[in-house]
Amino acid sequence: MADANLMKCLNPSFRSFPPTDVRFWFKEQDGSIKEVKAHTQILASASEVFNREFYGSLKSEGDIEIKDARQEVFQTMVEFIYNKKPSYKELDLSFLASLYYLAEKYDILDLRKEIIASIPDHEVTKENVLDVANLAEENIHHQSLSEALYEAAASFVNKAEMLELFSDENDDHAMVIFKVIKRAKKLKLKSEKNLSVAMRSEICDSCKQATCLDRQRVTTENFTPGAKVYYQGSVMYLTSKDMNGRFTVTWENEDRDESSYNISLLINGDFVYLCK
Repeated sequence: MADANLMKCLNPSFRSFPPTDVRFWFKEQDGSIKEVKAHTQILASASEVFNREFYGSLKSEGDIEIKDARQEVFQTMVEFIYNKKPSYKELDLSFLASLYYLAEKYDILDLRKEIIASIPDHEVTKENVLDVANLAEENIHHQSLSEALYEAAASFVNKAEMLELFSDENDDHAMVIFKVIKRAKKLKLKSEKNLSVAMRSEICDSCKQATCLDRQRVTTENFTPGAKVYYQGSVMYLTSKDMNGRFTVTWENEDRDESSYNISLLINGDFVYLCK
């Protein structure tokens, strides 16, 4: 996006830059008019949609009425193009959904990405979780936005809390509630799977411990069949331990049969794990 000083271009007192040449206007419910002014070249450089609108075969006039967005939301999008990023956490999710609509309409990819990334930072509570879920359903045609909103709602709730929302006055929202419960279950399973994978990746291949026993003594308690160990200058592998006070090993580099030792050697700490 353009230079960090671009926001100065929207200030009438900043005379080092050409004046704005396009005006977007918005008719409020009370009949009053609000506006957003900008430079067509800057808008066109950030959006192919604006580029076609201002420099295509069917050029727009310099005075454009916007009927599908509020002035405050449109202003935020224009300021983003001028390199002023919004404080996403201070904007409610409904505002962000409207901003996402504009970012998609005008094909501003960076803005869409930043909106999606900001959604998990918003607090979802028992009081507003249904509103968030409904907002997700209302924006189902904006798949990435809808997914992010549903996930925010699902991350907050557990099944018991969601069931409390099933009441007569919430009958119309039953489908949305069901979707959130279903998604919450998927998130839980995904979290458990990720934890399991993380735990497996941390386990030592030799001693099979989360905290590797490399260079530590082999004991009757931590005896691990298959683990690589060191004893009196030789490398070997633990194989088994029996109930008669004996354990067996195989040798790594010697053509020898399986050997059996008295368990007292483990008690004395003569065998050491050699994992690395």
